[in-house]
Amino acid sequence: MKTLSPISGRSSLSGTSSSAYEAFLPNTGYVRVGTVAAVCGIAVSTVWAWSSQGRLPSPVKLSKRVTAWHAADLRAFLDDPIGWQAASTSKNREAHDE
Repeated sequence: MKTLSPISGRSSLSGTSSSAYEAFLPNTGYVRVGTVAAVCGIAVSTVWAWSSQGRLPSPVKLSKRVTAWHAADLRAFLDDPIGWQAASTSKNREAHDE
């Protein structure tokens, strides 16, 4: 049976573990855009767009030409995308109000 993925909006097989990304996402450290796109099931351009919109965690600059995401931030997002977005939005509002 196919169900709609809450992350990408694409269909996926039901019964798939919510931690299916475990094999591709390290417990600690950083991951590059290709890995983020693969574990989220979205295009690279969508990763950049969603990051700038606050729908995904923000990347960090590791050097002049290297941008990556904290693996822990992505795990938190993948565990609960809607909850992460709500928490991220409320943090941004609080910082803006100060």
